[in-house]
Amino acid sequence: NPAEAIHVAKNKFLTYLALKKHHVPTPVSALLARKKDVSAALGYIRAFCDERQPQVVIKPLMGSKGAGVQKLSVDRAADLLSQRNLVRNP
Repeated sequence: NPAEAIHVAKNKFLTYLALKKHHVPTPVSALLARKKDVSAALGYIRAFCDERQPQVVIKPLMGSKGAGVQKLSVDRAADLLSQRNLVRNP
């Protein structure tokens, strides 16, 4: 396999972008790379979640086998992202 393909496959957000580029249906996603992104991402999440889709999935950028994956209500996700240091960069 080409090195670039392996790099993309290991990174969930790069995989998401590659799938979108090729018109593969994907869930609404947001990347939180900096702490200041949390507020914008929460607004983005709330805009796309409603009674039909009341939960979000939070997962680490890198990883496999479901490690670190959490399915949460929008409010619980907001609390978690606001209170915990999940985003490492300022």
